[in-house]
Amino acid sequence: FYMKKKFEFFKKEEIEGKNLLYIFADTKRVRVIEFLNGKKSVLLNKEREIKKVNGGGMSKKRFRRRYGEAKSRTSEWHENQFGKLQKREYDKIKLICRNDEWKEKILNSLKQRIRWKDIEIKKDEKQ
Repeated sequence: FYMKKKFEFFKKEEIEGKNLLYIFADTKRVRVIEFLNGKKSVLLNKEREIKKVNGGGMSKKRFRRRYGEAKSRTSEWHENQFGKLQKREYDKIKLICRNDEWKEKILNSLKQRIRWKDIEIKKDEKQ
């Protein structure tokens, strides 16, 4: 019997009485979770289907090209998703994004909607 470790977005001391925002973005998914005075609410939890295909023949090239195109449109997709957020002010934002280019674009699209006092940027969720 294996129990999954519960992932902590913020430490308990951080959550109380503050407005916090957690953002995770990669090629396949965008997750935005808001903590207002200790209450957690999921603002965005979008996932899109991107497949690498290991089939042979002509179709492999075609599918790989489609995969590359979808991957290159990732930052565009991120901007569309973040466009759905409401304008708010937060004490702290935690952004998790592996790609530096996406990170810049995400921060730029967030600056138009959201204000924050403190930001923490990580490459990976498990740190």
